[in-house]
Amino acid sequence: MDVLRDECLAREISRNEKEAQAIEENWRQEYNNRLHSSLNYLSPAEFARHHCKKNGARQEKKTEESAGTLSF
Repeated sequence: MDVLRDECLAREISRNEKEAQAIEENWRQEYNNRLHSSLNYLSPAEFARHHCKKNGARQEKKTEESAGTLSF
């Protein structure tokens, strides 16, 4: 929230709620698609895709390993 406030809300003036929402959405799209050094120079969107793909494969493997077993 601090980044949103510092980089967007504190710098923009909006005339109404709809305009404020549009400004915030534009900022969010830009933020999530620019490269971040803390994410190994991936964008947050790209990092999330890699993370979900990696963890989805792990989850599928766990499901396959536990298939056919019963626990009580």
